[in-house]
Amino acid sequence: MMLDSGPMRYLEAEETLREILETATPRQLVVVLLRMDGYTDQEIGALLGISRFAVGQRIYQLKCRIEQAHPELGRLVMGRDKRRAANKAVNNGGEA
Repeated sequence: MMLDSGPMRYLEAEETLREILETATPRQLVVVLLRMDGYTDQEIGALLGISRFAVGQRIYQLKCRIEQAHPELGRLVMGRDKRRAANKAVNNGGEA
């Protein structure tokens, strides 16, 4: 009997998320969660009492840690600017 691919994909996604969360330090995790909630780096900095540059550094350091520990996950941690450019290209019919 073969397992349905839907549940398998879900389990793989759960495992990937667990691996990413285990890689992050608590300070990096807070920044990532706030960014996922839609806060800008400036807003995150103000909330945490750190500079916008420090917010970016935490994201960059986590990205490096993830890519080093799990090279196969590198595509998941591409920068926001690259993701926006890719989305814009898709929305504009291939024009970035």
